[in-house]
Amino acid sequence: MLTDAFASRLNGVGYVMPVPLMAKSRYIRDALLLDPLCKNVIEKYPQINVAVMDIHSLQVNLSLEFKESWLSKADAMQLRDIGAVGSTCGYYFNRKGMPCNVGINDRLIAIDREQLYGIPIRIGAAIGANMLDALLAVLRSGLLNVLVVDEALAFELDV
Repeated sequence: MLTDAFASRLNGVGYVMPVPLMAKSRYIRDALLLDPLCKNVIEKYPQINVAVMDIHSLQVNLSLEFKESWLSKADAMQLRDIGAVGSTCGYYFNRKGMPCNVGINDRLIAIDREQLYGIPIRIGAAIGANMLDALLAVLRSGLLNVLVVDEALAFELDV
């Protein structure tokens, strides 16, 4: 519904790929990408001119509870150990905005990160003052050229 709403407001067409963000293995990922439903969407990637991306915070605490249900405890620990603080489209970034190249990237079912940089309008959305570190990481990556935040996060940005 959200895709349809954005597409309607932007006078465009939205497509949904009915798969999880991350597969359990590279083999499963590759099999899913061969499905006609996925192939039809992937073929549209070069035509994308607006991307709306939500920004996530990697919240791994000492008890290893985390929001991202697609990550195993081992995945979350690896991301924490290499300094990942935020993500968008399944790609994780450290505080400096550098991509975290980890094994989970092989299981990711998303547009290629380099293809994302080629999209003319790249909108990032984040809500909540607790998203500051994640937002700054994604901003520093250079991936976004439009930002949408709520008032609480705007105050944290001090803009």
